[in-house]
Amino acid sequence: MSDTPAVSIGMPVYNAEAYLPTTIGAILAQDFGDFELIISDNASTDRSAELCEDFARQDSRIRFVRQETNRGAAANFRYVLDAARAPIFMWAGADDWRSADSLALTYDILARRPDVVAANCPTRFEGDTFDRERMGDGPIEDDDPRRRVLAFFGFWHSNARYYSLFRREALLRNRTLRGEEYLASDWAVMVEMLMLGKFAQAEGGEIVLGRHGMSSKNLLRFYHRGPLDYVLPLRRFWGFTERLSRAGEFTLRQSWRLRTRVIGLNIEFAVGRYKLARKRIT
Repeated sequence: MSDTPAVSIGMPVYNAEAYLPTTIGAILAQDFGDFELIISDNASTDRSAELCEDFARQDSRIRFVRQETNRGAAANFRYVLDAARAPIFMWAGADDWRSADSLALTYDILARRPDVVAANCPTRFEGDTFDRERMGDGPIEDDDPRRRVLAFFGFWHSNARYYSLFRREALLRNRTLRGEEYLASDWAVMVEMLMLGKFAQAEGGEIVLGRHGMSSKNLLRFYHRGPLDYVLPLRRFWGFTERLSRAGEFTLRQSWRLRTRVIGLNIEFAVGRYKLARKRIT
């Protein structure tokens, strides 16, 4: 491996001792080996740090950092991105799994295609089947960045594109990543990326997302800030898309389509929240 690796993999960790051997093992077993794995333990209270230190002693590609205090999930995700050295980067959840060919397949796409800003493999949740609409992991390759943004929206999805392989320079330009976390801010990150380039998907490989980390977060409780959140849970994301449509020179028709899609998603989420609240009462 060269002094500067081809790929940096950032793994934020918190209390994941049960999953780390499988997750880290799958990364170290990748067919493409020119990478560094940056692990940032967010002041775990279990044996996560000890396990990570053991792996780091065994493989020089691992850089391990233990945070003295819990920085919060968003800050820990930013930390591993800022610590990366390679021009290509991806986040890896502490409870996720990747097939051995996944890194090679996605790296090959970025190496061959300068128009692509991110590439992934078919992605599913642990125990589930592949479903592009529900996972939100499919390719978006329109030449027009505004049409790429509109293609991002449809059904409410899990935004599995967040765990793609990215051009790091594009991520560093992403303003949402440096701001306060809010409901659907992870969508905003991907939408900003789509303004910069295409998202491609490899024909092979596999990524399996665990259900024990960020994916298991109770969104309703975590992002609840007051009564207005019951009616307009996506108001901050809505504001983001309105600013984007003006700055991105969307046509009136495109701006209207974007606005109606975000409003529809807000209604969908608000209704779901109301039904869940009533179910708890009864």
